[in-house]
Amino acid sequence: MISNAADISNLARVSFSNSSLPERDTRHMHASTYGARYYRESIPKYTFPKTSIPAKVAYQLVHDEITLDGLPEQNMASFVTTWMEPEGLKLINESLNKNLADVDQYPQTREIHQRCVSMLADIFNAPNARRRSSSAAPAEGAKEIEKGEAGDDDDDDVVYEPVSVGTSTIGSSEAFMLAGLALKFNWRNRMTKLGKPTDKPNLVLGHNAQVALEKFCRYFDVEPRFVDVTQDTNFILSPKKAMELIDENTIGVVAILGSTYTGAFEPVEELDRMLHELHEKKGWYVPIHVDAASGGFIAPFLFPDLKWDFRLEMVRSINVSGHKYGLAMPGIGWVLFKDRADLAEELVFHIAYLGGDMPTYSLNFSRNASSVIAQYYSFLRLGFEGYKDIMFTCQRNALLLEECLRRMDHWNIWSDASCSLPVVAFSLKWGKDGGDYDDYDVSHKLRQKNWIVPAYTMPPASQEITLLRIVVRESHSVDLIEHLVLDLEWACMELAKERAKLRHKFIEEGMKAARIADAKAKEEEAKLTEKFPHAAAAAGVGAASSGPNPSSSSSIMDDDGHGPSAPTLSRRGDERGPPAHDHLVDFGGDQAHGTYNKVC
Repeated sequence: MISNAADISNLARVSFSNSSLPERDTRHMHASTYGARYYRESIPKYTFPKTSIPAKVAYQLVHDEITLDGLPEQNMASFVTTWMEPEGLKLINESLNKNLADVDQYPQTREIHQRCVSMLADIFNAPNARRRSSSAAPAEGAKEIEKGEAGDDDDDDVVYEPVSVGTSTIGSSEAFMLAGLALKFNWRNRMTKLGKPTDKPNLVLGHNAQVALEKFCRYFDVEPRFVDVTQDTNFILSPKKAMELIDENTIGVVAILGSTYTGAFEPVEELDRMLHELHEKKGWYVPIHVDAASGGFIAPFLFPDLKWDFRLEMVRSINVSGHKYGLAMPGIGWVLFKDRADLAEELVFHIAYLGGDMPTYSLNFSRNASSVIAQYYSFLRLGFEGYKDIMFTCQRNALLLEECLRRMDHWNIWSDASCSLPVVAFSLKWGKDGGDYDDYDVSHKLRQKNWIVPAYTMPPASQEITLLRIVVRESHSVDLIEHLVLDLEWACMELAKERAKLRHKFIEEGMKAARIADAKAKEEEAKLTEKFPHAAAAAGVGAASSGPNPSSSSSIMDDDGHGPSAPTLSRRGDERGPPAHDHLVDFGGDQAHGTYNKVC
């Protein structure tokens, strides 16, 4: 029996060691890649290789293995960017050997990093970010500089040097860890000044929050206080319910700009108003952190009037993923603070062993600079109008997909891409228990066409609902959406056919079992008649055996002796069921009776 790869490797070694075929030594031959001896042996998988192999062979072995992965463009589950222009990829390759942590050796890379922070602070409306408007007054602490020094700012009469606070991270997970630590340290400092205990910090967040937020609470000893999200609240955090969980030990409240479940934006402005009123009434200062991992690159371009960012008083920090709708390859996130005071000084370290003084605020240290360079390329290449065009296209294609699903008639749509992320969340109308197949079956069936469309349950308090979710990204064209819709329809039709065949199989097996049971009953009758002929005659068994008797189990046979007629095959008529198909059948048990009914 073969149970793992090691069994195959051993089989290859044993089978050919006794073979009459001579072993060819190709170490000193100009053999083709696939003709080399390395393709006749299993490569090392769990122990360190003892010998080296040619670079081309190593490349081909690894290349061939990773082709077994799913296709990134058909991964509809992920928000993460899967495509960049060749020029962006070239810059990534050129900066892979630069350590972002070594600012003394790579000062220009560090300068580019700071430019990205400032650009993000600008679109997030940080008070110390440079204003686009020439009529804006300089922010406190900003330094006026000469016109023209800021590059393409010729339309402004005066520009201001930014003093934005933030840093790059590996992704939004690290970004929130850093923001969460800032919330905790600032709360601890406030409580210490008041002479109050600091041993029971808590964080209020919705049950729809990313797992990274739960990780923060567990890793850094913060009590998570979850707000239930239900259909009544559109599966997002309710500010009113959040307020019920807040006390003086609450270090902050997390609002999500783009729920991972349905893409919906949480009402940050309403939460800000309530927290401001709480501060005035009780003196509790509870700031807001906005998890804008996906929405941070959607809202500024599609919904510029939506107030969710640093325009709100209680919003003190924001995290965003550059590798999602920021249009950079995986491995880049950002965290920004409204003011320098929002970042506790104890969290910033100053090191000098790489040359010069280098302040650092991160959970990681050495990493290549390619992700930051790629992000800057996208900012510079696209600009505000370019990002706006791309996000508009994503939104339009998501709305197209929503409309296609509505016209297919058997889907519930849980998302609304017109006012949220370009995400389509949907489920079968008959739920997970009422139809021939469920959302998980559809997800699994789509894998046959290489589509990765996840099926999952909603958060606690709504786990009876299952969803399928499709994330529309930059590289998803109308043509791709068309193929996906057609394959969704194909998946549903195939699943219906499979379930119909399965029901027919059950019917046939039931009828076969009924015929066998009927034959056994006749055989038992014959034995009894033979053993007790007088009793059988008195009871009329002999007469029964000579013709049909409605009260006997033999009545299950029809006039031709072919057994019972098949149960009625009909379309589903209930409103939860799938649309009517001629090939769908129902197993009508009421038509069967006697032995057949007992067997089935």
